[in-house]
Amino acid sequence: MDVFKKGERVLVDCGHMGQSIQVIDSVTPSGLYKIGTSLYNTNGYIRGGNKWSINFILKLTPEKEKELLLKFKITIIKNFNKWDRLNETSIDIVYKEIKNLRI
Repeated sequence: MDVFKKGERVLVDCGHMGQSIQVIDSVTPSGLYKIGTSLYNTNGYIRGGNKWSINFILKLTPEKEKELLLKFKITIIKNFNKWDRLNETSIDIVYKEIKNLRI
């Protein structure tokens, strides 16, 4: 198991709920990791979790960070529903970027 430090960015895996990037808020004297209101054991698994919600933390690699960022961007684009509120310049920028894609 990796050892994390306060302020370090980690990958929090929430099973079927997905993954996110979080920051270690603190490390207790016994080695527990605190992120928000959650505590994680030294083996990376959430303390007090249940079999339906098994969260754990992992080392954040540059590759995984890039993958999550790409998924986040895709989700934002897919869910964007305010195209009619964009000004003409913004629409032109988005159009040019989409047009230049090689899919």
